[in-house]
Amino acid sequence: MIIIQILPELNTGGVETGVVDLAVRLAKAGHCSIVISNGGELVKHLEGEGVRHYSLPVHSKNPLTVLKMIPAVAKILRQEKADIVHARSRVPAIIGYYAARRTGNVFITTCHGYYSKRMLSFSGVMGWGKFVIAISQVIAKHMMDNFGVPYRRIRLIYRGVDLDKFKY
Repeated sequence: MIIIQILPELNTGGVETGVVDLAVRLAKAGHCSIVISNGGELVKHLEGEGVRHYSLPVHSKNPLTVLKMIPAVAKILRQEKADIVHARSRVPAIIGYYAARRTGNVFITTCHGYYSKRMLSFSGVMGWGKFVIAISQVIAKHMMDNFGVPYRRIRLIYRGVDLDKFKY
């Protein structure tokens, strides 16, 4: 299976660590694991573990950049023959969603926290996935109550921690 994750950047943080952990585990399990981001300090580690990375300005909230990124990401999806596009943040989700629609790929999201329901927040996109991964029951309920995500599309996957990183 070919899984492409898309997020703003690959610097230190919970979302970023989760992306790297999943990408590496997928690659070790024999899947083709690819990440699209604006780059960052974790790219070398990712590539050192056999995960390909594409550096694109998918972090930019500039509407023109977002519109330019949709065909750029769609091109990567076609080129890599992707099966799944997995978005981890709102702007990359907008790009990933429309790119996946152009290419016929399955689009999923992971909701890492509370998203604002303000009209111009664009948070609703986090509920547009075929499946919406929630990191806790509270976040799952938030997505159902505030964004109308049906229970049947929610997948509850608690955020794990690699305990080996914390051994002395």
